[in-house]
Parts: sequence; C-alpha cells; structure tokens
Amino acid sequence: MGIVTSAGMFDNTGMLACKSYVYLFIVHDPEASGQVGYVKFGQSKNPLERAATIKTGCPIPLVRLTLVQAPNQKSARSLEQALLQQYAGMQSQGEWIRIFWGDKEQRSKFFKEIAATIRLHVRSPKIMEVNPAHIFAAAEASRGLRKKVRQHPGW
Repeated sequence: MGIVTSAGMFDNTGMLACKSYVYLFIVHDPEASGQVGYVKFGQSKNPLERAATIKTGCPIPLVRLTLVQAPNQKSARSLEQALLQQYAGMQSQGEWIRIFWGDKEQRSKFFKEIAATIRLHVRSPKIMEVNPAHIFAAAEASRGLRKKVRQHPGW
C-alpha cells in the first residue's frame, strides 16, 4: 500500500511508487533570446529530487517538467536512449537539446515526436506534469517521508 501526497504516490519506503521514470526537463528564458529553449532527457528512480538538483544548478527558468512512468528500468532506459539518439543532432551542451521555443509550430511538432517515441517504448505510459513551482516542495516531501518511514517501519 502506498501513501498519496500532493507530491505523488509514495511506496512504504518513501520513494515514488514506481522505480522507473524518464523525465523531460524543459527550460526557457524569454528575456535572453525568446527563441531558444533547452530540454534534458534523463532517467531517475527519484525524478523529483533529480529535478530539484538540476533546477538548483540551472540559471535558466524551468518551464515544464514531464515524468513518464515506465514499467521497469529496462523500459525507462530504452526510452531515454531513444530520445537522446533521436535528438542527438540538436545537442547543445552535454545532454541538453536546443529547441526553437519561439516557433509554436516547430515546438508542437517536437512534442508530438516525443509523444510518439514514448508510445513506441513504453506500453500504456503514465505521463505526469509537475508544476515547476512545486519541485522543491515535492523533493522535500519525498525526503521527509523516507525519514518518517525509517522511524516508523510498520508503515
């Protein structure tokens, strides 16, 4: 049995109930150029804490965090690798993909391509949008719940 909080569904260890997530971390600074945004694809067992870490080190405002729940780590890894390979030609620095944010049509095409890739690699994917303003709170809730579970192992 899990515990449901505003940060999501947690198992009895205080981790998000699913152990396999692929995240899409999207940043865009409308004041810098207005046209360029960046996307980072990754895999994490605790994507909220990972997002909080990335957000702390990223000077560009977070626009969107999308989590894709995969049935297992193999499936999550396959999806992450497919997305990185699909956009390898658009890499800016490390695993950050540069997209032209100001072109609404191109942005829409980009997200449709991502959705198609997700459907190819994850059967019946559960896709969650996380409000960027709630990332630190959600990561903190996850850490706090894990601490409580360690103190009360009967949960």
